[in-house]
Amino acid sequence: METFENLISPEASSLFSVESCSCLSGCGKGPNVNINCKNSGKINGEVLGGITDPIAAALLLDSECAYKCDRTLIAACDVMAQARAFQSTTKKEKFLTSVISNLSNNADLSLSHALVSALLERVDLHLESRNISEATNDCNEVLRIEPRNGKAWRRLAEALEMKGDTIGALEAVTKWAQVEDVLVTKARKEKERLSAKL
Repeated sequence: METFENLISPEASSLFSVESCSCLSGCGKGPNVNINCKNSGKINGEVLGGITDPIAAALLLDSECAYKCDRTLIAACDVMAQARAFQSTTKKEKFLTSVISNLSNNADLSLSHALVSALLERVDLHLESRNISEATNDCNEVLRIEPRNGKAWRRLAEALEMKGDTIGALEAVTKWAQVEDVLVTKARKEKERLSAKL
């Protein structure tokens, strides 16, 4: 599902909704998605399966929704997929950084979901290597683009806690709970754990 979101440019994001869905029988044809195109009624309600790579997703959006994906977004999704396949953290970071650099420097794509995805993947690498400053910077960049990104608030809390800033981590967890209210119980437990450290 994220591949579809990453392929849709910021100005076109209101034209589509993409939802993941599953069949009751575990059909094995996933991942399954339901795409609603507001400019075309062709797919509305139809479950599509087996869309596993960005090129197939882009072709589907073109043929069924008459939406031409930006080639830079297709390339960014492909490079992110390559980065995920590497075992080496250094190679992953190099590939993600190239995506981030290209999208950040493109005025039309500097607010794209693909950029947010690449930044969040790099945050995870930074946290894994305990590069707290870079993790914090990337989280803040995501939150500049998408202030209601719960994953970024959660990762920021993790980075701030690693830094020893428990109060900052508590504030980030509070924001996380506000933007992802379905996780309010988990956030409450996290707040209790952090408060005990004060």
